[in-house]
Amino acid sequence: MNPASRTLSTSLFALALAACGDSGSDPLTATAGVTATDPGPTSETSPQTTTGADTTTGDDTTTGTPEDPTTSSSTTDAVDPCDACGENASCRGDTCVCDEGFEGDGQTCSDVDECAGKNDCAVDATCSNTPGGYDCACNEGYKGNGFVCSDVDECNEDLDMCSPNASCTNQDGGYKCTCEDGFTGDGFTCNGSKQFGESCEAGEECASGLCLVGGFDMCTVPCSQNVANDCGAQE
Repeated sequence: MNPASRTLSTSLFALALAACGDSGSDPLTATAGVTATDPGPTSETSPQTTTGADTTTGDDTTTGTPEDPTTSSSTTDAVDPCDACGENASCRGDTCVCDEGFEGDGQTCSDVDECAGKNDCAVDATCSNTPGGYDCACNEGYKGNGFVCSDVDECNEDLDMCSPNASCTNQDGGYKCTCEDGFTGDGFTCNGSKQFGESCEAGEECASGLCLVGGFDMCTVPCSQNVANDCGAQE
């Protein structure tokens, strides 16, 4: 029996004697003089530990890590940063970036006017801006893809509009027509020096540019009224 049990038994025995009317003692004094003390654990006893099963989980262990609320299923409701990308923008990683040919913060992208700044059009080409890009077209008198343009030789390629009585001279991006000797005009129309009444076969021989045919074959002037045969067939 340990000391605590021995002390408690002695106290109970003293109280029993007092209750039987022992004249040699005052029940109140006897009761008051008895104290039961629990000396607590001694070297003869050791604290007990419980390693039984966890009744809440049915597992033999009670160790574990509480669920982290930051990694719960609520993370599936997180906003995708790519949803904020605007029109003409793409998501790269977690960042919205404007597509090529556009500029902005990725949420709002506006077209870049390459024609107003740097572009690869040839010097002899015209730049036309398009959404997200631009087009190049060679100017009149030049040929190519717009990025490379070369001069067209209208004279050698029979693309000129010079008069038969004019000479054609090719120029950069165009050509020049010059009336031959004996003819006057702008090169596109060249008339001869023959005056009214002189014989002709074609209007270009006449200074007026008109030759009266149909048996007359002479230079004439523009007809204003039907007088004699002056307003006959003219060419």
